[in-house]
Amino acid sequence: MVARLLDVVNRPILSMLERWIYEGDLDDVHGEFFIAQDLNVEEDFLWESKYSIRDTMVPSFFPHSLCEKILKIGKSLNFVRKVCNVREQIITTNTGLGDSDIYAGMQERIAKLELVVDDVYSAASQRLMAIFTKEYKFVEHLHAIKRYLLLGQGDFILQLMEKLYDDLGGSASHLAMHNLAATLETAIRSTNAQYDAADILERLDVQLFEISPGDTGWEVFSLVYHVNAPTNTVLNSRAMEKYLRIFNLLWRGKRMEVSLGRIWARQMAFSRALRRVPELRSVLQLCESIHAAMAHFVNQIQYYFVFEVLECSWSEFLEAFNNAGDLDHVIVAHNNFLDTIINKAMLGPESRGMSIQLRTIFDVIIKYQKAQESLYDAGSDELSRRDQDLTKAYEKSLAGKWGVTVDEEYEQSTRSTKFSSEIVPEFGAQMQVLKKQFEDSVGHFLATLVSSPDPSLRSLSFRVDFNEFYQHNVPEYSTACSPYRGPPQHHRAQKPRFQPTFG
Repeated sequence: MVARLLDVVNRPILSMLERWIYEGDLDDVHGEFFIAQDLNVEEDFLWESKYSIRDTMVPSFFPHSLCEKILKIGKSLNFVRKVCNVREQIITTNTGLGDSDIYAGMQERIAKLELVVDDVYSAASQRLMAIFTKEYKFVEHLHAIKRYLLLGQGDFILQLMEKLYDDLGGSASHLAMHNLAATLETAIRSTNAQYDAADILERLDVQLFEISPGDTGWEVFSLVYHVNAPTNTVLNSRAMEKYLRIFNLLWRGKRMEVSLGRIWARQMAFSRALRRVPELRSVLQLCESIHAAMAHFVNQIQYYFVFEVLECSWSEFLEAFNNAGDLDHVIVAHNNFLDTIINKAMLGPESRGMSIQLRTIFDVIIKYQKAQESLYDAGSDELSRRDQDLTKAYEKSLAGKWGVTVDEEYEQSTRSTKFSSEIVPEFGAQMQVLKKQFEDSVGHFLATLVSSPDPSLRSLSFRVDFNEFYQHNVPEYSTACSPYRGPPQHHRAQKPRFQPTFG
């Protein structure tokens, strides 16, 4: 009698369960089933929000893990049909949950039900993952985002930055979207990015943030990768916002690298010519020393971001993705991937101080670039005037005249004296100020890194200060790193090949 009553009571829920796991239909007019549906949720958010477990209606003899699998089966069937637009029958074999031979004792019933659910869950999840990865090329989109938003396509990123460098250095209000789009297209066609699939390249675009007074193009420019259903279930708006934050950080770092490269190129171009202006020798030596320290810092930061953060996190994500049993596992693995990058790249809320300090260091590098450009312009102008004076004196001597008159000699002497006593010391003082700002900013940054609980950040601080220059010259950093390094060793040693000192 009890078994018969249980069989009669269970038939409605078993009937609803059967339709849910075999067809994805939710036939629950009176809200009696333990799977709830929110009709106000759009199809784009079907997987995330449309279906959920109604805890108050879960049978007491159903394990929670069984309910989760039942939920995912119906979600998978609906996702394939409504979001992926695949109309095939995913589950082709119906074992009949209501058959009497399946339900003898309670433990035996649950055990057999779990076997049926496991088989259906495996089939539904495998088919969904196959559609997601093969028909909608989810993995290809991930690789495209890594290449373009995470700056993995080096030749394309460098070409794009070189072409946009001068435009982004001006006022943001002067930027035009059609010009940026044309530059993006040119960078694609002139690099290996042109060999990507057309669908990938069509999704790559540029965007500008809201412009505030005084903003340059660097503050508002960004690349963006457009996604749609069903890939936006994983690459949703929150995930793409994180990608955007990571892109902005990497883009700033790449800008520093390119800016220092331009400084070095100009140093090489003018170093020999400016030897004829001996007054600049000490200032130019100081500039080269500052540049070496900045280049070392930027190279270490770039190495950390690219290899220790991005590549390591990407490798862990691919392993988790390959082992994913269903779409929820993919979403969790992808979110962990982004969260790991955010935290290790100093973009999390607990790393806000590090992020601000790093931005301050980058600002000092930009100031140094502008100051050195002004220095080279002044030196080139002085050299040009001296060459003109020599040419003019030579031409006059050929004509049988005095090469230099008394007035001309006085004018040249006055100009040369002003250059050596006013202009050169002014640039020297400016460079000394920038040197001090850079040293202090890096020292404060390293002090924060060495105090971090993350061993990779502490390791970064030691690599930046590989010769302990900042430890000896910035008291804050010296105090912070004392628990991790012993007292300075006073012994004679060979001078290292590279030493970012300025004295």
